[in-house]
Amino acid sequence: MSGSSLTEVAKAGGVSLATASRVLNPNNEHPVSEDVRARVLAAAQSLNYSVNALARGLKVQRTRVVAAIVHDFCDPFFNTVAKGVTDAAEAAGYLTVLCNSSRDPDKELRYVQLAQQQRVAGVLFIGGGLASRTYRDAMRQQVATLRSYGAHAIALEPRGSRMPAEIPDNRGGARLATDHLVGLGHERIAFIDGPEQVLTSRDRLRGYRDGLEAADIAFDERLVASGGFTEEGGRAALARLLDSDVPFTAIFASNDAMAIGCTVELRARGLALPRDMSLVGFDDISTVRWFDPPLTTVRVPMEEIGAAGVARLLALLDAEDGNGSPAGRLVNVHPTELVVRATTGPPAARKART
Repeated sequence: MSGSSLTEVAKAGGVSLATASRVLNPNNEHPVSEDVRARVLAAAQSLNYSVNALARGLKVQRTRVVAAIVHDFCDPFFNTVAKGVTDAAEAAGYLTVLCNSSRDPDKELRYVQLAQQQRVAGVLFIGGGLASRTYRDAMRQQVATLRSYGAHAIALEPRGSRMPAEIPDNRGGARLATDHLVGLGHERIAFIDGPEQVLTSRDRLRGYRDGLEAADIAFDERLVASGGFTEEGGRAALARLLDSDVPFTAIFASNDAMAIGCTVELRARGLALPRDMSLVGFDDISTVRWFDPPLTTVRVPMEEIGAAGVARLLALLDAEDGNGSPAGRLVNVHPTELVVRATTGPPAARKART
């Protein structure tokens, strides 16, 4: 077996992560019995576990490096959060290594293991976790290995685990967008969803449903289409809705990338915003304010969340080193804000879909 984790060694040796780490750390000064040492070393050898060379000879096993695992480098939302991370980390004297998971959970888990091997001080997840028990269990094990040498993991979107987190109010922001459209008189509001298993998608769908329920509008699953959080996916999702027999007068795309795809599809069909259809996005990436017409959207404080994630990590590291204890909640939710621009208005006198 190649590339085994410290967690696997500890399990095979019948000891805790901390004990396994002490045995395999050449600079450990804590006493460990010979029987325990022999069991851990035997487990490490059988699993082909290699202690990170960078940690040898170091009294502190962590490096002044943080890893930021990004869902998609091409998405301006993640880029902006990453900027907040790198700026804050650099100001504190830390190097940031950016890793692109391409929304692949297996690749994300491999990056965490690579980060462990480099003894990073922390891992920041820029992108939501999956609603999958298998994924959560695997991630929990990887995070436990980080913790075994004093590092920490921070979530910057919902992860579905007891991980310190600095996240946007996705559900509340989606409620704001839905309330805005309902307030303009729309009762048939299509929803372009992200990937079904991503927790961020689920929170934004819940917020949309909250807004409908508050207005006593029945939820219609025929008005929901998945766009995968991409421009191409947003355009394809709207095309499916427009080609269906289900009428609607407004669209809530649950991120700006999909909203951009919607504008392309609407123009291709000769439909104008907001004359024929209203459109709301989510995130407020930098480009949408310059669109023609400028996009109404929900603003997420992206850079601030990135910086807050680094601040949370540094507080945890200080506590790890005996310099105080981190205060505050496990999860800090950052407020979102509706930004009304020019893509929303009252329903057209003649419905865009009849």
